[in-house]
Amino acid sequence: MLSERQTENSSAGTSATGCPGNETDDNNRPIQASPDAEWVDEVDPWRAISRTEHGFNYDEIIERLNCKKIDRQLIEKMEVLIRRPVHHLISRNIAVSHRDMDRIMEGFKVSQGIWNDSFYLYTGRGPSSKTMHLGHAIPFILTKPEFYKNICRIEKLCNVMDIKDRFGFEDDDCIGKLTFPAIQAAPSFSSSFPEFFNGRKDIPCLIPCAIDQDSIFRMARETAPKLGSGKPAVLHTKFLASLKGQQWKMSASHPEGAIFLTDDKHVIDRKIQNCDREILFQYLSYFMEDNRRFEQKQEEYSSGSLSTANLKKELLAVLTKFVTEFKRRRNNISEERFQKFMSPKK
Repeated sequence: MLSERQTENSSAGTSATGCPGNETDDNNRPIQASPDAEWVDEVDPWRAISRTEHGFNYDEIIERLNCKKIDRQLIEKMEVLIRRPVHHLISRNIAVSHRDMDRIMEGFKVSQGIWNDSFYLYTGRGPSSKTMHLGHAIPFILTKPEFYKNICRIEKLCNVMDIKDRFGFEDDDCIGKLTFPAIQAAPSFSSSFPEFFNGRKDIPCLIPCAIDQDSIFRMARETAPKLGSGKPAVLHTKFLASLKGQQWKMSASHPEGAIFLTDDKHVIDRKIQNCDREILFQYLSYFMEDNRRFEQKQEEYSSGSLSTANLKKELLAVLTKFVTEFKRRRNNISEERFQKFMSPKK
């Protein structure tokens, strides 16, 4: 839906609520999202709400954002390049759309898989609570001074009206909201990390993220030519549904609908007891890595032979293993190892 500030004639860029943008394609033609104001789902970096109990209509969201679906042809090209099956989040249509994956793949092909000559990954994590939930792990599964200067450069390229139109900010919002999109966009450019990339500005960035973050990185793509940098590529994933219903995504801001990475088996078991059957199977599709076993469970689920009790038992085992392993790895991180990881390095 369009906010009062987001009109069909806005030239400030494409928000996730459907405003036209001013990004251009490879032939310098303007790329515009559909201006239709009658969208069912409200999706932007701060809100993700479906107006139906069946959950988000991703075909509609993809059309609205004017990005590309990940189809079988693209997946086959990926598998040829990496010489193995794609990740299950891609093969199961959880990673659902993209911007410029073709360009990333072409660069990877030319470089023959040498990472520092092809692309780098940008996965950020800043949950709104003290701990992370399962949805925060999705980008992880898939994947200084110059940094601050790039933030300032991006801020100079965006005026207040642009940002308010793009993201639906109001006059009484704090100034932190106005400035944060530039901070989130800055890591999209290799020039933000000269210590990593020897000052090169031309190394492409690939950003795996939930589809509600698209407006941030569309802004980054629009500012890229003015910064003398390449446009970042984006790989969109679907939302992990809230325990409370498919109308909402799992959010740390609403703990009653989330499974946290600090939860133990008993807590997870209690949380999934009253969960909708479709949501239980969605969780299984995200976190059961064994493709052969998942296909078996998918067939049982579709035929109705997989009882809800057995589905819960299967899911509990999968989530408990995932969370336990996560906590084990986290607890093994020493302060020395943490500081080494946080230190700049090539």
